[in-house]
Amino acid sequence: MSSWFRRTIDLDHQRWEVVDRARSPYGILLVVERRDVTGLRMRRLMDGVLIQNTYAPETKQSLSVFTGGLTGLARVYTPRIQRALVIGLGAGIVPRQLAGDGAEVDVVEINPAVVELARGYFDFDPAAMNTMEVCDGLEYLTHSTGGYDTIVLDAFQGEDSPPHLTEPEALQRFQKCLQPDGTLVINRFGEFSAKRRMLTRELHRELIDVFGIESVRLHASGQGNVFFVASPRSKMEPCHLPDFSDEHPTIRFELQLAWEGVRPPPE
Repeated sequence: MSSWFRRTIDLDHQRWEVVDRARSPYGILLVVERRDVTGLRMRRLMDGVLIQNTYAPETKQSLSVFTGGLTGLARVYTPRIQRALVIGLGAGIVPRQLAGDGAEVDVVEINPAVVELARGYFDFDPAAMNTMEVCDGLEYLTHSTGGYDTIVLDAFQGEDSPPHLTEPEALQRFQKCLQPDGTLVINRFGEFSAKRRMLTRELHRELIDVFGIESVRLHASGQGNVFFVASPRSKMEPCHLPDFSDEHPTIRFELQLAWEGVRPPPE
């Protein structure tokens, strides 16, 4: 019997209850739940085998490090965030956090089924966004007037970003859509294997070619995810101290590791 008909599913050697399933133009999406040994209820959005987010419904906080890393680094390196663009909705945590800071947030998600599951199970409110567009991220950028203080790229195709969103031409378009002191923040799977590390170095070099070596930072906790931050300004330095106090206690230590884990430019 396929997982489409199962009431439970095994993930990470644990049994999860299947709460909802959705067929989409890009595959099957699952919402699953379980409680850990402490009684913490965890809800997860799955796109095939890819974890879009793990969430604590009672506290309405993400249990996934990458969302806190994206929002946290955008806050640290951006002088002020009044307008933000998020490409790749997932469970909707990042745009929700930025909107909670008072920013006008535009969201772009290519899969309409993701929007419905984020709204139904992860407390995402499309009405709280400035705009919620269902389309390709690069297509949106091509017609955008820009002026963003931060752009967050958290889109995945399998285990990597869609190639057309990280090619030099796309990176140049991101740069043009930013304010002069704005930031581009990218989440990637970067340190799981030699191949992932090679792809990380390639993107690092491409970002440096577009933005300049003094305007790109790479942060990593050593647990897999890496975070790129790039800016049009000539030399990028932190504008604010990092503050992860609003994140769930279970991920704060790894977020601190990511903040401290600045990787050098590739040789």
